[in-house]
Amino acid sequence: MRELNICRPGARICDLRNTGYKIITNRITMTDEWGRTHRGVAVYTLIAEPGAKVAA
Repeated sequence: MRELNICRPGARICDLRNTGYKIITNRITMTDEWGRTHRGVAVYTLIAEPGAKVAA
């Protein structure tokens, strides 16, 4: 979010999915730079762009 200056990344992912992008979500646990643990952090992976064929 900080590096790309994206507010509400979940909403942007929703927008992309609605336009045909294939994106999967994985939930992870991570520790921030202050040592705090955050559970359920979403990691998004682009699988295919609109119109692209995806191998089954």
